[in-house]
Order: sequence, then structure tokens, then C-alpha cells
Amino acid sequence: MVDRVRFLVFTVRQVAPNVMQHFSLFACGEFFDVDACLATTLLGSDRVWHRGDPVRDDHHIYSGFEKLLGDGSVISFRDQQPIAIDFIAQHREALRAMAVFPGVEVCSLRLQYQMELTGNVWGFVVSVWPKLNWHALDVGLEIDCMVVLERDLGWTKVPFKDNYPD
Repeated sequence: MVDRVRFLVFTVRQVAPNVMQHFSLFACGEFFDVDACLATTLLGSDRVWHRGDPVRDDHHIYSGFEKLLGDGSVISFRDQQPIAIDFIAQHREALRAMAVFPGVEVCSLRLQYQMELTGNVWGFVVSVWPKLNWHALDVGLEIDCMVVLERDLGWTKVPFKDNYPD
């Protein structure tokens, strides 16, 4: 089960509200016909992209969509989990069908954990409720935990040896 949960870490160089919102359902694939998939489901989408569409200075190599479940920069990581469980429970059959739709390579529930870094933070643990794991795996969803680390521009890294006396 552990191999189905990924942790992706982003560092934000300055404290800014709503820098990233990653509390969502996400599906994509290189040869995924996103329009055909969305036509067969009532899940809806908030963002759709197609392979070859321009993105920044390049082009999308996958087609996909994202359905926002809330603002992950405002809703706490703990509070996102029961919302996600309810969403999965209400859309169980549609999510199962989407997970096996032809061309889908990634089908994931994305949770966002956001915290401000201070000089005394060296690490932390982020875990997902077993009940959420069960619901996600039951419908074929992976879980991605998007960790957003905020840091004030004035914060500087202190060498490791200077923080612990000999």
C-alpha cells in the first residue's frame, strides 16, 4: 500500500497566499482522450488540457483534467481527508470507471499540506488516514501529498553544525 502514496515537495521562496492549490482529483495520460472520458462521467472538471497544448515555454506531453475539491492552501490537511472520503463515497462508480478508462496513466487524489518553514524546523511527518487509503485504493486512485513549504525571503539556512553543540 505504501507504493500508492507519493509525497511531492514544493518550496515557496516567499510567503504568498494561494500560491498552489493541490486539493483535487487529477487524471492524465499520454494517449488519454480526456474529452471522451469527461463526456461519460458526471464528475466534471475545473481544468482540462490536451497533448500538444502550449504550456509555459513548451507543450503538454499528456492530456488530462483536474477537479478541485477545495482550496488546499486554506483547508487544513486534516480537514481535507474527510472531504476526500465523502467525495469518493459519493462518486465511487464514476471514479472506478475513470481509473480504468483507456489511456489513463495517472489517476490520483491530491492532498495539500502547507506549512511555514522557520529556522528550527528540520523535518516533519505527513500521514494519510487508513480509512482514506482504503477508499482511494478501492476505486483505483493513488494519493499524492503535495507538501508546500513556505519560507520568508529573510530566512537563511544555518549550517547544520552550528545548530548542535559538540
